[in-house]
Amino acid sequence: MPFGAGVIQHMNYAQTVGTPPVNQTESRVQTYQLEIPLSSVWPQQNRFDWSLLESWLDVWSAGGKTTTVCVKVIPSGQESSPWAASCIPPWMLTQGIQQLQLNYGGIQTWPVLWDPIFQSLYAQFVSAFAQQYDGDPRIEWVLIGTGPFCCSKVVEATLWSDPPSVQAIRAAGYSDAAWFSACREFAKIYASRFQRTTLMFGISEYINRGYNEAAGFDHLTLGNNVASLPAISGGRPAVGLFYHDLRGTAYWSASNWPAYFAALGNTCPIALGLDNAASPSPGTLATYGDPLVTAEYAFGGGSTGLPSINTTYYELYTADVGAANPAKNNYQPAFDNSLTWVSHHLGF
Repeated sequence: MPFGAGVIQHMNYAQTVGTPPVNQTESRVQTYQLEIPLSSVWPQQNRFDWSLLESWLDVWSAGGKTTTVCVKVIPSGQESSPWAASCIPPWMLTQGIQQLQLNYGGIQTWPVLWDPIFQSLYAQFVSAFAQQYDGDPRIEWVLIGTGPFCCSKVVEATLWSDPPSVQAIRAAGYSDAAWFSACREFAKIYASRFQRTTLMFGISEYINRGYNEAAGFDHLTLGNNVASLPAISGGRPAVGLFYHDLRGTAYWSASNWPAYFAALGNTCPIALGLDNAASPSPGTLATYGDPLVTAEYAFGGGSTGLPSINTTYYELYTADVGAANPAKNNYQPAFDNSLTWVSHHLGF
C-alpha cells in the first residue's frame, strides 16, 4: 500500500488500549488514529516522555500498517480515560496560562488557546515533537488538533446553549477573530517545525458560534486560510485538511462542502471522516445516510451528482468498521460493501 491514501480506523482510548472490534488483520484498514494527551508526553517542564506514544506506535503500526497521531490539549468529548478531566500537564497550569472550567459530561480543564503564554509553551512542545518524529515512517500524518475531537471547535456545539459555559468563554476573551488567529497560529507552528511528515488540520462546522456561524469566521474560511499557508520545502502544501463528521444525506449535498473540497483536493491532501454511520438507530441513519451512499458522497461523482472530490483518506470509527465484521453480531452487509467500495476506489 503506497503512502498517501487509505482507510483510517478512528479509536477512542478504551479501544486503543483494549481489544478493538477490528485488529491488524483487517486488510481494508491501512491506518489507525492515535489521540494522545499532551500531559502524557510532557510530564515535567524540563522532560519529555515518549514511552506511551512509542508503545502505541509499535502496537498499531505492526504488519505494515501506519498511524495518524494527534497530541491533544482538550479531551475528545465526554471520553472515559485517565485524561478525561484535562489533557494539560499539571505543571503547565502553574505557569499563568488562562484556563476554562467547563462541564462537559463532568468538569474539564481546558487551556485558552488564544492565550500567548500557552501558545509559547505549546510551540516548545511542537519543536520537541518534530525533532523526535518528523519523518518517522510509522506515522502517516500528524493531526493538528486544537479543540474537542481534535478539530477546530472552540467548544463542542452543545456548550453554546449552556449560559455558564458561554459566560466563561466570553470572560476568557473569546472573539471570532481571536479564535481564528489561534487556529492559524497553531497551524503555522506545526508547519514551521515539521518538514517531512504530512500535517492535517481538523475542521468541522459549528466551530465558533454554535449553529450560527458568522460570515468571514466560518469553517470554510478557516479551512481555506490554513490550507493556503505557504508551501514548505519540496513544494508540497504545508497543511492538508481533515473533515471529521461527513454526512451522506441532503445535509452534505445542499452545503458548500462538496465544491469546496473538490477545489481544495487539487492542491492539498483531503481526508474525510464518517461518524457512526453503521449504527442501526433510525435517527443516526437519517443523519448520516446509507453507509454505501455515504462512502460515495466522500468521493463525489457517479450517482451522487456531486463534483468529484480528490479524497485521499477516508476515516471510519471503530464501531463502524466492527459492523462490517461477519464474526460480530452487529454485522451489516451495507457497511461491509461500503468499506470494500472505498478500498477499491483508493486502489488497494
